[in-house]
Amino acid sequence: MSSLLLAVAAAPLVVAAADYTWDGTWATSQGGQTELTLTRTDETVHVKEARDNKVLVEYTCKLDGKECEIRDEGHKAKVSVWVNGAKLVEVRTRGAEITRRRFTPKEGGKLDVEETELSRPGKTETIAYERRS
Repeated sequence: MSSLLLAVAAAPLVVAAADYTWDGTWATSQGGQTELTLTRTDETVHVKEARDNKVLVEYTCKLDGKECEIRDEGHKAKVSVWVNGAKLVEVRTRGAEITRRRFTPKEGGKLDVEETELSRPGKTETIAYERRS
């Protein structure tokens, strides 16, 4: 009986945790109209980022932390992605510029994207996105 009670008590936590996902289409008007689409499979993530209806970057990369070659606004770049708890972590290298972004789902259909320029320590910005779909 106590096992059944414990399972029933834990069930709402599982449902609530499903709401905290970074998978989907997100938008913000900070710095222009930006739309971000993140689609996860078991082993990969597909990322598409557009500003004012112009695609800046689009790639599919394995979630194993190994580098993938991409095009970032038409320039050669490399990206590594992995999951850390509920967060998606991306490290992008374009020339001498290295940027880390952490995608953190928030309650109520929100996504915070914390961007840190690792090549210029001390500069971090957090952009709040809202779910579109």
